[in-house]
Amino acid sequence: MRSNRFEVGKRIRKIRGGLTQKQFAEILGIKQNYVSRYERGRIPPPEVLVKIAEFGNVSIDWILVGRERVSEKMGFHVAEEYANYTEEELDAALQKLIMKLNPQEKKALIKIIQTLSGGKKPSP
Repeated sequence: MRSNRFEVGKRIRKIRGGLTQKQFAEILGIKQNYVSRYERGRIPPPEVLVKIAEFGNVSIDWILVGRERVSEKMGFHVAEEYANYTEEELDAALQKLIMKLNPQEKKALIKIIQTLSGGKKPSP
């Protein structure tokens, strides 16, 4: 498989999901215009690739060449460390992680969850 820089850009866009470029840039710790450049085909530097891969829970391999694991669906897969958790354990782990986020990260997480749940807004 060869890397096509425009395909790399499409995969980065897929990872961004429903977030704006500005929100995604803030999560990655970069400027918004860099997200735009990456989505148009510029290959990110290694440290940014790592952040994008971690955010999307995908491999750098997948971002660069589209090589997927069998368990991946739409470019995302369930992390193995959570595979055997009960629903209650998942809820508790998620709550602990959410408590560590700053307000901007919490807003971004809401957008991600809305995207995953088909755009449904949570009730306050």
